[in-house]
Amino acid sequence: MRQAAGGSPPERPVQEYETAAQYALQAQELALKQDGLEAKAAEALCELTTIDLMTWRDSQAWEHAGQAEKMARGLGREDILTKALIGKGKVCLFSGITAEEARDDEALTYFEEALAIAERIGDVQTRVDILCDIAQVYINKNRFNNPIDPELYKAAGEYLSRGESLGQRGKLPRLNEKIFPIQIRYLRQGGRIQEAIDCCNHMLSITSEKEYLQQEQSYYQLVMLHASQGDAKKAAEYHQQYVYANEHYMKQKADNLIQEMETRFEAQEKERKLEQRRIQIILLLVAVLLLLGMILTVILKNRQIRRQNDALAQANDSKDKLLTFISRDLTNPDFSQNVQQAVKGFGAMSEEELQQRCTQLMEGSDNLGQEVAGYMQRLIQERKKAGAKIGLTARELEIVRLSSDGLSPTEIAEKLHISIHTVNNHKQNIYAKMEVKSNAEMIRAASSLGLV
Repeated sequence: MRQAAGGSPPERPVQEYETAAQYALQAQELALKQDGLEAKAAEALCELTTIDLMTWRDSQAWEHAGQAEKMARGLGREDILTKALIGKGKVCLFSGITAEEARDDEALTYFEEALAIAERIGDVQTRVDILCDIAQVYINKNRFNNPIDPELYKAAGEYLSRGESLGQRGKLPRLNEKIFPIQIRYLRQGGRIQEAIDCCNHMLSITSEKEYLQQEQSYYQLVMLHASQGDAKKAAEYHQQYVYANEHYMKQKADNLIQEMETRFEAQEKERKLEQRRIQIILLLVAVLLLLGMILTVILKNRQIRRQNDALAQANDSKDKLLTFISRDLTNPDFSQNVQQAVKGFGAMSEEELQQRCTQLMEGSDNLGQEVAGYMQRLIQERKKAGAKIGLTARELEIVRLSSDGLSPTEIAEKLHISIHTVNNHKQNIYAKMEVKSNAEMIRAASSLGLV
């Protein structure tokens, strides 16, 4: 990682970093096009900030970190906000080449806010990183002082010790690699050259063959340290080793970044395709449910029509059987009186009573009695519905039927045990509801409606 002024040399921009930046931009744009992925876009902006810092594009790093900060605050994502604040702090930390350009106090503000958030959410690794960054700020504050300010030097050492102690307690991997560059700067600034050389040699002794970054940093520091002691021969030897390690590290870092961004972009692309597939499945399920609903509606409608047709056929069959029975006994002089007596009060009977009366009428034939009873029951219900449709009460419907039988108002009054005045009032109400003007019109209308 790029170091503050006075530390390790800047990493040179290479074409591979441009590729990594393109992947990060594509990941950000892809996330912004989909609802609910704003956090992914903010994380991509934090990655862009890191790449920008590696390639000395400080203005772009500042812009991307600012965008990530704004999005993280809006989303309430403190983990992303911490990364964005660290990015802004690093821009300030690295930007000051002269004392007038130094932005150390501004960097300290961003790092302290990030540290407070990291302590609140319990992120040990991030806390260690920020403590080391704050130590660099205090080292930076002393780089223009000659002699150095002992208070600033003390503060840098305290933050460095806090970071190292916290990392050791948390058993963080590769802790020495994080602390080493800052520790060397700190020792050099305090004039503790031999301690710095010993630190570099110790770092090289615990560094594996493929860990080019640690080798590069150690060799670079040894070059500077031996040069400050006037040992040009050793400085030249370490410089050759530094160049070799630096070239291999740059390639290694670029390859890792490309692989990481490719993996992330592919994961987001896969997630987008899965979301599209989920939407297609949901739409298909909705279409299937609608089709099933239509089929069920048609089935129920057809079943209802069949029931109506069956009921009509059953009614017609019962009616035919009743007519056959009646026509068979027309020669019986007592038949008319027997039928009139048998059907008296049909309208007020329950279904069971109606069935018993029809069975008696059918001379004990249960099957025929049931069919006739069913027909009579349906006939009664239909007439009640017809009367209710035009608003006739049960008493008014009874008066209509008695009138159709030829009874006069006086006879109706006697039969119903009411006054003739009440009968006439009922008939006037009936005329109004049926929209007729005479008794004859009332009977004709009642007949056409199936009320009599």
